[in-house]
Amino acid sequence: MPYFDYGGKKVYFNTYGKKGPFLLMLHAGAMSSRMFLKEISRFYEKHYRVYTFDYIGCGKSKKAGPIPDNYWVENARVAAALSKRLGVDSAFVIGTDAGASVALNLSILEPGLVKKAVCDGFFGTCIEPSLAEMIRSARETSKKGLMAFAWFITHGFKWKETVDSDTEKVMKICGSGEILAGELKNVKCPVLFTAGNPDPAIPETEKKLAEYASLNPAFSFKLMSKPCHMAMLYDNYNFSRFVRGFFNSSSV
Repeated sequence: MPYFDYGGKKVYFNTYGKKGPFLLMLHAGAMSSRMFLKEISRFYEKHYRVYTFDYIGCGKSKKAGPIPDNYWVENARVAAALSKRLGVDSAFVIGTDAGASVALNLSILEPGLVKKAVCDGFFGTCIEPSLAEMIRSARETSKKGLMAFAWFITHGFKWKETVDSDTEKVMKICGSGEILAGELKNVKCPVLFTAGNPDPAIPETEKKLAEYASLNPAFSFKLMSKPCHMAMLYDNYNFSRFVRGFFNSSSV
C-alpha cells in the first residue's frame, strides 16, 4: 500500500490518471478517500492526474498519538507535504464537507500550490452548536443502520473509535473554535463554493454561500440542482460538469 511518513504518522495516499493537470480531492469528516472512487473513475481521471489521501487516523492512515485540535489545519499541512512528495507544485483542489475546510486551509497556507479550489458543503468559519448537535445525533443513529457497514468498510474494526473521535472534534470546536488558519479575505486563488439546493447541513443555503462569496473578489458560488449535502456525490454528474468548466475557465 502507498504510504508516506508525516511527523511519525503513516498516511495512506493514492493516485489516478496519467495526463492533465493535478487534482487533489479532500474527503468528508469521519470518512476516507475511498468515498471518491466511483467519482474519480467516472468523471475525473480521464481529465486530471488525481491524488487523494486519508486524513490522520482515518481510513488506512495510522493514528499515532493524540489527534490535534486544529485537525482541519493539520490535514492541510499533510496535503502540502504529500504534494511536495509527489512533485506537485500546482494543483486544482476539491474538498467536500470537512474537506472544504481543509481545502481553504491549504489555500491559506500554500497560496502558490492551489490554482483553484472548490469547497462543497462548507460549514462556515465556525461550526454552530446546533449543527454540531445535529451531526452528533445523526451519527449516533447511523451507528445502528447501514451507515455502520459503510464505516466498517472505510475504517475497518476501528470504525467506532474513528467516528467518535471525529464527532468529539466537531463538538469541541463548535461555536468558538478556529477552523481556519487565516482570514478568507487573504486567499489569493479563485474559490468556488458549492452546495445542494438546499443543503440540509447549511441553513439558508443560498444566503450562506452568497455570504462566503462576498468575502473575497476571487470567490464565487453555485447552487446545484438537487437538495443534498455533498453535492459532488449526490448530484455528481451536474457537479463534475460545472466544476470542470470552472477549472478550465480563464476567468475568476
